[in-house]
Order: sequence, then structure tokens, then C-alpha cells
Amino acid sequence: MVLWVEPSWELGDLEAARSMADALGAVVRGDVAMRATAWTAIARRLAEGTAPEDGPDVLANLVGAGFLRAEPVEAEGEEPVLGTYPGPGARVLLVSGTGAELAVEDPVVGATTALVREQVPTVVGEVYSDGEDTPERGTTVEPIRGDEELASDVSTVDDLDLVVGRATVVLALEDLASGVVGHYGYGVGADRSIPGWTPP
Repeated sequence: MVLWVEPSWELGDLEAARSMADALGAVVRGDVAMRATAWTAIARRLAEGTAPEDGPDVLANLVGAGFLRAEPVEAEGEEPVLGTYPGPGARVLLVSGTGAELAVEDPVVGATTALVREQVPTVVGEVYSDGEDTPERGTTVEPIRGDEELASDVSTVDDLDLVVGRATVVLALEDLASGVVGHYGYGVGADRSIPGWTPP
């Protein structure tokens, strides 16, 4: 399943802020603090693996309120089952890119920080889109690579727009199970283009 962050995440008005507060079941002052609280709640829910048996599901609440969109990948037209998503021991691929349109403070760092805090194995990927005035490759993941704490826990891939990058993501996610962290691609801060081979 893919979870998309919707434009309403920007909390452009008071009604949106109230809606997110209701979805989170929390009273938070300020848009920045509200989004940080939401990332923490999402990360904690992903770490738990399934919805609580005796309480509301924050993922279902945020999807229902229009802040997230759940898209199944198993079969076209299949309704996503949020209650059992993502399951135990899940690893997360967080994707953004140079063409992202979410007009808020860096959502990649906020989401990644929350996931690391909840000990969710995470790879952050960048979809690079070349064009006039486009920042150089690696700009999206550079804040992760440039943060000593995050860089030691989170793998990054800056070429998801290429076939090799999509293959690299699969390998990087698998390597996290063995505690191997790397920064791959061709952009700012990449250590190497692809993961090295680890003997079985």
C-alpha cells in the first residue's frame, strides 16, 4: 500500500487545522507543531504494525479527513485495508522529489525524524526531475545525509527516476534488516551508486 500526503497537509485554514486535531485526538497549537504531532502519530502507528483493538486508528482518521490517501498496490480497484497495514516488522520507503508541491517546512526531515524516533527502518528516496531552475540531484535527501544522527540510521537513494535507483531501493530496504545503511545515487552526498554485495 502507498500512503500519499495530500495538499490539505499544509493546513491552509483554521478548519483544516481543527480537522487534523480531531483526526489525531490531540490539542496542538500552531501548524508546525500540529504536523510534527501528526508525523509522530503516523510513525508510532507504523511501528505498531496494526490498528489498536480498543481505540481509533490514526491512519484511518487521517485518510478519512483527507490528509492522507491510501492506494493499494496489490490489485487494481482493491480497497485498502488500513487496520492490518503495514503488519509486523515493516520497513518504510519515504519518497519525495524536486517536483514535490507540498508548500510546508521540509516534510522529509519531519517524517524521517519521527520514523527514526519510533525505530522504524527507513529508506528515503528522491525522484529527480531535471528542468530549468531545478536544484541539483540529491537536494531532496541532502538534509538526511547532512544530519549525522539521521544519516547513521536512514538509507537514502537519490535516483528513483532511474531504473537503477528503483532497484537500489529494494536492495537498500533489504539491507536495513542486517543493519546496513548507505547513501546511494549520483547526487550530493551519495557514497556510491548502488549497494555493495554482501555474501550470504
